[in-house]
Amino acid sequence: MKLILEVRNHEDDTRHYSFSDFPVRIGRAFNNDVIVSDPFVSPHHLCIDREGDAYTVVDTGSENGFSINGEPKSSAKTELRSGDKLLLGETGIFVYTPDHPVADTLPLRREHQLFGWIAVTRNVWTSFLVALILTFEWAWLTIFTPDGEGLALTSTTATAAGIIIFWATVWSVAGRLTRRHKANFQSHVALASLCMIVSRVAWYVGSYINFLTSDNWLSQAVTYGFNSVLLGFLLYGSLTLASKMPHKRKVAVAALLSLGLTASAFLFNTLSTHKFNQQPVYSASLEPYLDKLAPTQTVGAFMKDNNSLFAADTFVQVAKSHKAAQSKAPVIPFQRSKHK
Repeated sequence: MKLILEVRNHEDDTRHYSFSDFPVRIGRAFNNDVIVSDPFVSPHHLCIDREGDAYTVVDTGSENGFSINGEPKSSAKTELRSGDKLLLGETGIFVYTPDHPVADTLPLRREHQLFGWIAVTRNVWTSFLVALILTFEWAWLTIFTPDGEGLALTSTTATAAGIIIFWATVWSVAGRLTRRHKANFQSHVALASLCMIVSRVAWYVGSYINFLTSDNWLSQAVTYGFNSVLLGFLLYGSLTLASKMPHKRKVAVAALLSLGLTASAFLFNTLSTHKFNQQPVYSASLEPYLDKLAPTQTVGAFMKDNNSLFAADTFVQVAKSHKAAQSKAPVIPFQRSKHK
């Protein structure tokens, strides 16, 4: 009859041992059956033996003792059951019999081809360069300063580069600290760069919608909705590169964070604009290259359609009706008060 020991050390390294002959000695010394490289484990720490169909464990004079399923044990023999966890030092040892049930097989989820594409160095820095070029063009179309325009464009482009590098650095450190133990810095740079490229394209789409419809609510709905989806995608990709989190949990975390940040940005923007401003605030600038997309109308046709607003007859009729209303009003006689 076999017994399987699953040894997990403090570095999350897992090893399995199968034994048919007993007793099984466990400790840090090299003459043990299971050698544990844990400084908190004694040279001869435990001994597992078989008595009939049962298994027992006893402390063989260790310095720090041991516990079973979190309960400290003395030097007396203790019966083991399949699935019990022994903790000696910082090392966990799980005891299993061959017929112990295992968890259901998880479906294999292969990573999307995008993660393979962003792992290529050439693709990484190409996407990074394209993101900076589009940012520079976006700043050139939206920033109008009489003095220091070149400095403003350079500052905006440098800020975009800093945001990408900062995002990649934070998630690379997180990846090193999690179970993946991989930084994937270049992949994070490429992922953030691609999202910035898409966001610049989305800005143009929002400008088109706002210019053609003149509906601020529609433009804002498209802008906030698209940015929320894009941020969720960026968070999901960063979590995939930096952790071994299950797919459903990654989707839930990315969706909640994205919706929360988008709602906070919308609330802040709404509250900050609810105050008096002497100059009107527009959600988008009028772009010269959009004029051909809007329906055109000649000056003569515009004046013809709106002549009624400025026709003299209209004002005369309004004045006459106002005077007639005053003439029909009853006259109230004036009475002097008598003082004694």
